Amino acid sequence: MKTRALIITLLLGVSLGISAQPSATLYWMDNSPIRHLINPAFQPVSEGYLSFLPLGYTHLELGNNSLSMSDIIYNVNGNTVTALHPDADRRKLLNAIRPTWSMNGDVQLNLIRFGSQLGEAGYFHIFAMAKVDEAIHLPHGMFDFALNGGMQDLDGGDNRYSLSNLGTTLQAYTEVGAGYSHRINEHWEVGGKLKFLMGSAYASATMNSLTLNASAQQWTLNGFGQMMVAAPINWDAVPDFQNLNPENMNWEDILTQESLIKYVLPSGYGMAADLGVVYRPITQLEITAAITDIGFIYWHKARSYHVDVNATYNGVGSFEYSHYVVNGEFNTDSLLSDVRTNLRAIAQDVHTRQNSPGFVTMPTANVNVGLNANFMDRLLSVGVVSNTRIKGNRVSEEVTLGGAVRPCNWFNLALSYSFIDNAKYSNFGAGISLMPYDGINLTLAADYIPTCYVPLDIDGDYTAYLPYRSQGFNLSMGLSIVWGTNPKIKKVEF
Repeated sequence: MKTRALIITLLLGVSLGISAQPSATLYWMDNSPIRHLINPAFQPVSEGYLSFLPLGYTHLELGNNSLSMSDIIYNVNGNTVTALHPDADRRKLLNAIRPTWSMNGDVQLNLIRFGSQLGEAGYFHIFAMAKVDEAIHLPHGMFDFALNGGMQDLDGGDNRYSLSNLGTTLQAYTEVGAGYSHRINEHWEVGGKLKFLMGSAYASATMNSLTLNASAQQWTLNGFGQMMVAAPINWDAVPDFQNLNPENMNWEDILTQESLIKYVLPSGYGMAADLGVVYRPITQLEITAAITDIGFIYWHKARSYHVDVNATYNGVGSFEYSHYVVNGEFNTDSLLSDVRTNLRAIAQDVHTRQNSPGFVTMPTANVNVGLNANFMDRLLSVGVVSNTRIKGNRVSEEVTLGGAVRPCNWFNLALSYSFIDNAKYSNFGAGISLMPYDGINLTLAADYIPTCYVPLDIDGDYTAYLPYRSQGFNLSMGLSIVWGTNPKIKKVEF
């Protein structure tokens, strides 16, 4: 059961879903009104734009740092099988997983955004956007335990697994702010944005140290970590308890709201800023640098806890398969019921103590540095952009090569390829920005477009085709109202 659940989790993590960073391919799409999200010094081509729900800018991304389908699904003797198949090599899957496997997902949803040119050199923006960041971190020891059956040595030996860094984080907030970009001269442009952050909810649980020792007689868990929760609930009704036991909490008092206005207000407040610069030593060459979403949120409707785990699980002694066979079929519900009973006993050995009532977190920050060369009066463009993402205490790096063709200002087509550490060579990107007449702009861009698929039979009912070498997917899209000049004839001048 645990290995099947693990494989399902991995399949979801590397093939589906939802970065706090727009698609890097946007870097080469000059006529897109949302290009300035990468660097606040960039100015849109149109003299003004407006976007709002439900057609405004949206960004979705999901990715992980180690695995693609090629690590989980194999071709053995002409048959497509998973890593759980007896003929498959489970060690291949284990070797592909980093010391901590991380899956990160982010959603950005534009609520409203307005921009307008100010004079000959300036551009002004105001905006409101909802964001959700999530992450799951699983240590290598958890995969080793699951894929190898948990107890490699059944003769009382040491089956020790490190589960440190196990954890998950979810953060949801809304940003409201304004920005301004200014062209100083033909060589320099600078820009910045100031954002007011309103936190909706936050939840994280991280085990700084956790060790599992499994034998045929018992399993023991020992370690410590922290848990932080922020939500618009009645925290006065949450007891200062030593044992984190939801059954002892009066949920009716916690969730009942005496004053609706009091509890729907944000759980936290903060500030963030974007800063960017563009330098053109010559007309054909651009050097750009930006840092976005550098800031904080202080969560005041919140609690943080220190967690100590010193648990023993005695439900792994002799396992009789026949106990769970009813009328010739294995009774999964009966097994899960026994497991839940024993897990409740483990929960009694998880102790918590409350720390300070509030805490501070940071949104996901990005550092973007680029070099771009333009040819034939900007008809063609090629360059490279580096993105460094800072998410809590974790840093990831990505380098993207790209270029664009711009036969006219109303049509931009961009292609890119991203270099990601430990990636599986399926990181081609593409983008298109259409502004065929004064009044509308459509932008679509993605960095990790799957180019290889594998068929997977789902319970014999149907066949699903899943990306085979991709470690994630992202999509930036937006529909904006634009005005001010006819983009068919307007030329960008520097």
